[in-house]
Amino acid sequence: MKSSFLIFVISILCYGVSFSEEEEGSLSGKAYTCNTELAKHYMERAKKRQADDDPDGAAADYAKAYLFDPKVANQYNQTEGPEAARQWLKKAGQTSFNDEKITCCRKAVKADPNCKDAYLNLGRILFKTKRYDEAADVFHKLLALDPKNKTAQKYLKKTQKKMADGQ
Repeated sequence: MKSSFLIFVISILCYGVSFSEEEEGSLSGKAYTCNTELAKHYMERAKKRQADDDPDGAAADYAKAYLFDPKVANQYNQTEGPEAARQWLKKAGQTSFNDEKITCCRKAVKADPNCKDAYLNLGRILFKTKRYDEAADVFHKLLALDPKNKTAQKYLKKTQKKMADGQ
């Protein structure tokens, strides 16, 4: 830990001077000569720490990455776009609670309004939870993006039949 902090301080002071670290799980002998590369290193480590349920360590590494190159750090911290949508869909797949799945899918749609998978997953879970009016709206939006989507067409038909049957 001390050597990581020392390397961090030295790299800030030297701003781009090459160095390496012997400590396991860190720079592992790679020479970094660029602030962008250091930022990428700390962002990768932050992602790993977040996945390992170490939010404090992840936040510290994110802060380090931001100091080296704010653009790199901000790319990893996107709240919009295809990558953010993929992350929300991944979270939706990891929960077993339907309300959480719906929330995650809605956030994926908000992050990337062109993400067909987000609409399809949201529509399916709304159909499964018998929220047919909402499901129909979602399938219509998906078909506006992708008119030939057979799965959306099939689900929309099933949804409309359920609605017509008064279910």
